[in-house]
Amino acid sequence: MTEFKLSKRNLPYDILVWKEIARRLLSSRNYSYLLKHRVILKKVKDHKWYSKNGHDRVTGCYRKYAREITMRTSNGNLLTDNAIYVWVHEFAHMVWHRDRRVRRKRSRVHAKAFKNLENRLWTKYKKEVKPELPKIIQECQEKEVNFREVKRQKKLASEKDKERKQTIEYKLEKVLELKKKWLTKQKRVNTALKKLNRKEKLYNTLLKKR
Repeated sequence: MTEFKLSKRNLPYDILVWKEIARRLLSSRNYSYLLKHRVILKKVKDHKWYSKNGHDRVTGCYRKYAREITMRTSNGNLLTDNAIYVWVHEFAHMVWHRDRRVRRKRSRVHAKAFKNLENRLWTKYKKEVKPELPKIIQECQEKEVNFREVKRQKKLASEKDKERKQTIEYKLEKVLELKKKWLTKQKRVNTALKKLNRKEKLYNTLLKKR
């Protein structure tokens, strides 16, 4: 089982492709809500009858209150037509549960109004998104490579910083900084003591005059 937060940017390219498909199909309000969800990937046991004629088995489940979308695949490929259809089907459930105008008092999960909503999303995908799918996949693969490179550079910088902090030069620099801070405090203390000493002298003089 693998779990991903959709709000993160550093994700595998196939999850990034799913996000881009959802972004193009959903309104900005629904897409923002989708980013609060987690995607859980699981593998279906690859029985022989699942892969007859090259058919890949994909199932999904949407959990409203947990804000989770669980996807199960037999071969781990998330970008087949079947996998993308199940992905669209599951975030259609999210839209269905959020839109009370459509859902109203209907209790059936796969009511006719839901099927109409799902059909609209899937038709829009086939017309507007599917022709550009290879381009989207390429862009997301490049993003994944860039995120990995950024992560690698951050790791290298962190390791260099740890090594630098172990050097004598760095430790001496920190000691001098602390010394400077304490000297500044000492100057403030001496100034305050001088003022208090003057006041003490004044009040002693006034007492003697009495």
